[in-house]
Amino acid sequence: MVKIIILLIAVIAVYLLFFKPKNRMVESAELMVECSKCKTFVSAKEALMKDGRYFCRECLRRKA
Repeated sequence: MVKIIILLIAVIAVYLLFFKPKNRMVESAELMVECSKCKTFVSAKEALMKDGRYFCRECLRRKA
């Protein structure tokens, strides 16, 4: 029984050393763009493009 536990620990250690999943921080990185009016950076998903320039939602609300 002890040999089986040691074997399982060795297999898990080899897996973690050689086949470790990639860092998920890299996958979650987002493209950031600068607001043309207030110069803050917002994610490209949240930014709105108008006349070829990016704007944050706050600046577009203030403009209207």
